[in-house]
Amino acid sequence: MENEAISVFISYSSADKSYKDRLKIALEPLERNGVLKAWDESDIIAGSVHSDELLDKISKTDLLLFLLSPDYLASQKAFSLEVKTAIERHQDPNDTVKIIPIITRFCDWAETDFKIFTALPNNGKPINSWPDPDEAYLQISNEIKKTINGPVENTLTESQHAYNQEVNTIGQFKELISEGQTKKALRHMMEYAKSKDEDFYNQLILLSGRFNSLDKKLRSGILNESDANVEQSRINYALLSVMDDFE
Repeated sequence: MENEAISVFISYSSADKSYKDRLKIALEPLERNGVLKAWDESDIIAGSVHSDELLDKISKTDLLLFLLSPDYLASQKAFSLEVKTAIERHQDPNDTVKIIPIITRFCDWAETDFKIFTALPNNGKPINSWPDPDEAYLQISNEIKKTINGPVENTLTESQHAYNQEVNTIGQFKELISEGQTKKALRHMMEYAKSKDEDFYNQLILLSGRFNSLDKKLRSGILNESDANVEQSRINYALLSVMDDFE
């Protein structure tokens, strides 16, 4: 018997409707595969007692996503109803609800009740600051999938594990890059490649030099954040291409 799709509620400000719509598109593959069922305030039946039904549904939803922005943080309605209900559920030791803040635009969310949760994408880097927002939505979707599915049980035999170890390691490097941890990925990749393949290692040295140069320019103020993000994306793309060639 297949597991029942978990319910996911998306709380957002009307000013961030475009972010909500794009998030639902990103979650569509998971919904199509029966992993989750996403809904938001607009799905409430017309003519019903709006706040009562909203509160009832939030009280029963498995996963609560909050799209945070200056507009959301300024909303008295959101904090008096949706956020209050979510925090009360989180504080109930018998409640298994999961809460994920998603930062759409720069805002002081660390001064709110959400500061105790790990924010997405990339530990709170706002979606609108990504050179390619699709990359941000993909990371959000992947992290939501992990939250729902939990850690994957390792059922491989010892010989199967040894056979797949190299691929899994490359996969971990790619995951670090997708999480915005390029520096950490480079460090581990170079340690890994040094004894594996000289050409692979030399390419990583060149890319590491580009990354270090970018980091110095950014810290010294020679390069602005927007241009740095573009160059960062180019380096990440080059790293992923090098790993694909090595595989």
